[in-house]
Amino acid sequence: MPWEVFVRGGKNATDQARRSWVDVAVRADETGRNRAHPSHDPRCTRIATATRRRHCVYIVCESAMKRPIEQRFDLSAAKATALKVAREWGLEVGEPFALSNVSYVSPAGDVVLKVPWEGDTESLHEADALELWDGDGAVRLLRRSGRALLEERAVPGDDLSVLPDDEATAIAVDVASRLWRRVGSPFRPVAPEVPRWLDAAEREGSELVPLARELLVELVPRADWLVHGDFHHHNLLRHRDRFVAIDPKPYLADREYDIPSFLWNPWDNGMDDSDQTERRIAAFVAAGLDDFRIRAWTVIRGAYLRPGCAEQIRALLKPS
Repeated sequence: MPWEVFVRGGKNATDQARRSWVDVAVRADETGRNRAHPSHDPRCTRIATATRRRHCVYIVCESAMKRPIEQRFDLSAAKATALKVAREWGLEVGEPFALSNVSYVSPAGDVVLKVPWEGDTESLHEADALELWDGDGAVRLLRRSGRALLEERAVPGDDLSVLPDDEATAIAVDVASRLWRRVGSPFRPVAPEVPRWLDAAEREGSELVPLARELLVELVPRADWLVHGDFHHHNLLRHRDRFVAIDPKPYLADREYDIPSFLWNPWDNGMDDSDQTERRIAAFVAAGLDDFRIRAWTVIRGAYLRPGCAEQIRALLKPS
């Protein structure tokens, strides 16, 4: 299932920083490259630890279901591939980014070399999506070999969470509108994957699963649009005078599929501010999305990505 990790160290921190204790690690979102925070931050509760040894990430966290979970991501093969490709392409790579936990990602001057963990199937068509977008709304793909990707580096690279919420939402709507494309092959529909993710969430006790299943049947998910798949503040980085998306997990889906992860981010957003959530939804509806489908997908995806926010998510379906 998708998961989320927050580690100590800035966006450009190196592998040494990744050996630090994790301040928050929750089974939540698809991304492994989210915003870090200091261990003394009073807003945060330490609920997990993680260590990194020889490019293996060990995560032990207490989930919203009060049960410990453990995952291990061995990036040694990804590292070996990255170093091999770097030699072939004449690149001098630096220390890998601290917040890259599902891929081996290293800077090489004004470019970035990325090789995903071989078990990451959600990003299978990342290169195809980046090629299609060609720098319009996302970082530009410069070269590829298998699943090794050479991408332009977003500079200065601060993410959307630094902006006031309404401004950030307006930018997100603009970026998302650029990314959503009507395409087909080689991209895969997400609908066949969702029941499997819900089954896993049910085994872990997610109380939203029954409602999520009902809504999934009611929605009859479409495969009309290419979506980013992991669309949120920490995957939208400033690049010169604009913001661009990174780390897509592209699928074919309703456009509304992309909105839930934006609603429950940045990382410290527990969806307790209902007015803020409603303003965000309204902004995407004004851009042409369907209000009910946004709310329904938030329940469906929240069942396996944000089970700890069940009360807040369920409230999205209540009459105002």
